[in-house]
Amino acid sequence: MYNILVAINDSPLAKRTMEEAISICHGRKEECLITLLHIKTPRELASQSSPQAEVQVPAEAPMQMTMQTPMQATLQNAPDLAPNESPHAHELEEKDHVIEQAVTWLDQEGIQHVSISKPGDPAREICNYAEDYDVNLIVLGRQDKGPFERLFMGSVSKKVVESSPVTVMVVK
Repeated sequence: MYNILVAINDSPLAKRTMEEAISICHGRKEECLITLLHIKTPRELASQSSPQAEVQVPAEAPMQMTMQTPMQATLQNAPDLAPNESPHAHELEEKDHVIEQAVTWLDQEGIQHVSISKPGDPAREICNYAEDYDVNLIVLGRQDKGPFERLFMGSVSKKVVESSPVTVMVVK
């Protein structure tokens, strides 16, 4: 199985990133698994809550995933789920529209997939997941940032390229 990790967010590049990952799978859909990973930063979490709310990011815990069939994946020790409920729904209170759009697209394409949405540091979480779950390729977009943001915050894509244990495709 060729395991592609697609790091997605709500940037304008998300669609292009998905197109690249899907194009890799064409002609061998049965052999590909796309893992959609959306990491919500503390800033994103704060923007979704009220201005007075204090945002606390849960302590990092390794995510355990088990493939049950080629088309299903569940989180080990996940809370009891209602029928048709996503195993990652309990991680973030709000539904993740970024994941939902990508899942719909992959379903239409007939590509096997797993989706995960969780809080954390994007570069660290992407690299950790790739190492822990035998990912063959990471596909992520590169957002253009101003010089001030690049200087003080860095670039997720740059950090992933420098730290990744696997090949990285950066979409521009």
